[in-house]
Amino acid sequence: MFNMKNIKKYNDFVNEKKIPKLSIDIKDLLSVLDNSKTDIFRIFKINKDEVGVRDDIDQLYPNSKFNANIKKNDLKKGKAQNTQYSETLLDDKYVLKFFFIYDKSSIELEEPKFIILQYYNTETKDKSDILGFTNSDNINSFYEKLTDATVELSKGDNTYVYQTSNGGNNWEMKNVQMEDDEMKGTFDKKELQNVIDKKKLKVSNG
Repeated sequence: MFNMKNIKKYNDFVNEKKIPKLSIDIKDLLSVLDNSKTDIFRIFKINKDEVGVRDDIDQLYPNSKFNANIKKNDLKKGKAQNTQYSETLLDDKYVLKFFFIYDKSSIELEEPKFIILQYYNTETKDKSDILGFTNSDNINSFYEKLTDATVELSKGDNTYVYQTSNGGNNWEMKNVQMEDDEMKGTFDKKELQNVIDKKKLKVSNG
């Protein structure tokens, strides 16, 4: 027997005309790093008993002993980053703080050696442990999950594929042969929603 409620939900989905809410759960984000988890407290000889350092990344980052051990290993820290102040796809209930550790001689555009992070759930007020990961070609995947998404806009036989790499703030057409005066090569979020409304396009995740 058909469930009319479920059919209605399905019809609502396939006829959606809004940019879908793009968000990723923290567990999905960290899944790309799982196989490279490491004990940064042991590697950098961090005293876990020092007040604050073991459970607060904001206290760890400037810690003098931690920084001294980074230098001893011919490494250097990158800039501290906070998703609260940037456009990402991370679910709004989470705040993620992280920084990279690089070879001393490398520039920050190069691949880091480690990533150190901590996240906070603003709804439950729970804070994770400080987590460390070695970089085994997975940092790009981490960034892609954090910032990249694709949507398909369709009407009739035409499908337009747009991708964001900054959490949905700006969108770039991937099948550029479809570009015309209305379906431009780039849109910001508001412009993309306006053209969806104007052309009555169906929207789905790519």
